[in-house]
Amino acid sequence: MTWDEQFGQLTVAAAQLHAGQIRKQGGMPYLIHPLQVVQRICNWGIDRHEHRDTWKSALFHDAIEDTAATPDSLTPLIGEFATQLVVSLTFDPAGQSKEAYLAGFQDAATKPIEALVVKLADRFCNVEDFQQVEPSYAGIYFWKANTVFEAFDARKEEAVATYGAAVVAAIERDLKALQQTFAAEAP
Repeated sequence: MTWDEQFGQLTVAAAQLHAGQIRKQGGMPYLIHPLQVVQRICNWGIDRHEHRDTWKSALFHDAIEDTAATPDSLTPLIGEFATQLVVSLTFDPAGQSKEAYLAGFQDAATKPIEALVVKLADRFCNVEDFQQVEPSYAGIYFWKANTVFEAFDARKEEAVATYGAAVVAAIERDLKALQQTFAAEAP
C-alpha cells in the first residue's frame, strides 16, 4: 500500500473517531479542522513522505483530547512516534492549566519539535476560524499562545534541522502576518 493510500485510510479512521462532532467555530463537521491543520503543514512545505509522523499527528492531534481514542488505541494505527506526538499535543485540564500546557512547548525533552510545529498549525487554523465566527475574540485567542510562538523562536534551529529553512521561513511568514493582524491586541 502506498503512503497516499495509507493516509486516505487514516483520514477515514479520523473521521470515524470524530463522527458526530461539530466544530464550535463555524458549525462544520469536526474532521474539517484536522484536515485544515494537515493542509497548513503541507502549505508550509512539510513533505508528506519524509515527515509522515508529522502528518499523522496533525490528522489525529485532537483525537485523545476529544474522542474515545487512547494512546494504546492510536499506536497500532499511526505508530509509536506519531502517537507520542499526539500525546504531547493533548491538553489535560485535570493535569495542568492551559497556560502551563502551552508553556510546555518550550521544553524539547517533553515536546518534540514536530509537536510544536503541529501546535502552531493548529493555533493558526483556530485563529482563522475565530476570525470568521467571533472576530472580537480572535486576537485574544491568538495572543494566549504567545509562549508557543516564543518556543518556536527559541527552537528555530531545531526546526530548521528537522524541516529545512524554507519550511521555517513559511511558518515565520504566517506567524508574522498574524502578529501584524492582531498587533492592537498584543499583551
